[in-house]
Amino acid sequence: MNPPAPITVALSLGLVASSVALLVLHLRAWRDVDNGGLSDAERIFHHRLFRRRMRASGMIGLIGCLLLADLAPLPPNVAALYWSGVLGLVLWTMLQAALDYLSIRRHYSQKTADLECQREVLKAEIERYHRQQRESGEPGP
Repeated sequence: MNPPAPITVALSLGLVASSVALLVLHLRAWRDVDNGGLSDAERIFHHRLFRRRMRASGMIGLIGCLLLADLAPLPPNVAALYWSGVLGLVLWTMLQAALDYLSIRRHYSQKTADLECQREVLKAEIERYHRQQRESGEPGP
């Protein structure tokens, strides 16, 4: 058995510690969001976001644990299959992160468009009010 590679151990511990920290942060964020003041659509969005992020954060910790297999001698065929699996998990985690980004971007783009529409409606109402004030001859506020 080879002596533990300090870089491998440090990377594994760093990934596991990061994973635990992210899981705790996601749980706290979910508790802050889930306070009953959200619409059904917002609650569904945030619940899906929470699930995706918990899954991805857990995968990071799993990958950190799997990296420790570098310390154990494996036959070449088994090692190739093992590391292919680890690479697959890394790629799956990256795909989840990309999908999370796209989902958030789409959600907040829609919210921004809705707010812009509301802003235009309010702006038109204010202009109509000022026009009525000028036409009636009453002093404005």
